[in-house]
Order: sequence, then C-alpha cells, then structure tokens
Amino acid sequence: ILGLIHLNDGTVTWNIPRSDVGATIDAPAYHRELSIRGNLVAQANLLKQAPGPLRISSLMQRLKIDEITAGSRSMRNLLTYQTQAAAIAMAMLGHPDLLLLDEPLVALNLECRLAFIELFNEEYRSSGKTALITAESKDDLADLVSDFIHIDGGKNA
Repeated sequence: ILGLIHLNDGTVTWNIPRSDVGATIDAPAYHRELSIRGNLVAQANLLKQAPGPLRISSLMQRLKIDEITAGSRSMRNLLTYQTQAAAIAMAMLGHPDLLLLDEPLVALNLECRLAFIELFNEEYRSSGKTALITAESKDDLADLVSDFIHIDGGKNA
C-alpha cells in the first residue's frame, strides 16, 4: 500500500497525497540516538504542515510516554512498548487522512493500549478519516473499528 515493495498482483490507488498518510509497519523507523521527543520533532519538521510542540506534548501525554522515563532518553534505551507508543505517535502526528497501522496493540502494555484506543477513537473513529489496521485477532480490533475483513492466503475469507 505504501509502495515500499512491489506488488505481486493488483493495484493500490488512493485520492490523497502521500503526505496525508501516516503509518507504522513492522519495525518502526526512528533515529536510535534521539529521544522520543527528538524523533517526534524531526518527524514534524518533515511534514507539509508541521505540527507544533503542543501536538507533540499532547501525543506523548495521551499515549502515556512519560518525559522522564521515556521522552528524553535515547530510543535505543527504551522498552518495546515505549518504542511502539513512539511509532504510533509519529504515525498520528500530522493528523493524516489515512492511517496505516500494522498490529499497533501487540507490543503495548495495558496502560498504553487503553490510552491508544481512547486517542484513536477520538481522532479517527468518529472523524470520517480512514484507518487500516492489521491484527492477528479480531478481538484486538473490537474497540477500534466498525468494520473488518478477514484475509487468509491473500483472499477475503
């Protein structure tokens, strides 16, 4: 969907600019020596309409990224759930019209998971924006989506 690898078959089209797409897939991309805040600032500077420091602070607070224990330490020294929360914050940073999340709940601890669900529902579920979320279990999607499809072997099952 993001064009990072070539399709074996079919096509993917959308009617929005790529700058209006936020995503986190497989292993999050971040600068290992920067803090979560530093990575969010760097990401914000790459966006067409750079979100300000209030958006960064808000996402960190909402996703339970504590400034002292995670927000100011380098990414290489963080726990898996903290880097996953950072990846979600980076994907949601610019309020993208299309949000692609690859198993966002898997690595989150319970507190971050509940915080993400609340944030997602406020910003996406009722906004008319589109999100595509992958999950191993439909139970993981219950609090996030209104519709889902089950794909098995590349086909809608």
